Amino acid sequence: MIVKWHARMANLACALVGSTLGVLGIGVPASHGIIVYPWSTPIGVGWGSTAFINYDSQSLAGTTGGMGPNVVGEPTPTNVDWPVTVAFFGHATINGVKNALNAQGFTQTGGAMYNLEANAVGAQPRFWDQDSGRKNSSGGCLQGDFVHLHMRYYADPMTDYNYDSSGYGYTVIATTHHDVQEGCNFGTWYGDSEWAAYMFTQAYSAAGYGFYTDAMATYNPEPTRMDSGDSTHHWQNNGAATLIYVG
Repeated sequence: MIVKWHARMANLACALVGSTLGVLGIGVPASHGIIVYPWSTPIGVGWGSTAFINYDSQSLAGTTGGMGPNVVGEPTPTNVDWPVTVAFFGHATINGVKNALNAQGFTQTGGAMYNLEANAVGAQPRFWDQDSGRKNSSGGCLQGDFVHLHMRYYADPMTDYNYDSSGYGYTVIATTHHDVQEGCNFGTWYGDSEWAAYMFTQAYSAAGYGFYTDAMATYNPEPTRMDSGDSTHHWQNNGAATLIYVG
């Protein structure tokens, strides 16, 4: 059940210049226009008897934003990293779903980000989780390794999962993005979360997991574009998360 959402800021002038979905060799969208309005406001999204902020965060700072009284701090529009695009349910644990892709080369980690979660929107206790995620390489430019897929996973750090009593069972949420030419002296950018979510879904499918494409509304749509304040941060998301079943 979706409990609450905030609409994108409306009536702002914007111009999309030259946006395409041309692809590189492995299917990463190659060029983006620049659009001049901010990303969707981070909010608390209810999923059964659990809840989460629909973006991960670069730090533990912020203001109240949809999940009850401010205890530690909640994400603000200037503190987000990537939108939630994937959620695992059934018998999911963070370590379990991470290790499921080891055989496909997802054994590297990246920088840590944070997500705020709760038993329900407005409920206590709320908790932050921190995760560096898994990515499929960290070779970098010297090894001719230019494009990586990166997923970060979040749940109660005390248990390695969240538990939904309404039927989803043991759950984990995740954000996705590409790291493109990371560590290079040219052409570095990050993002395209929607495309990365698709690529991860295919990887989990190959590992034997069933999935439901865009089955949960997360209210974090992001038209394909460069961030107006950071040209290396490329937004792309349709505002719904794919659910992956863990048996």
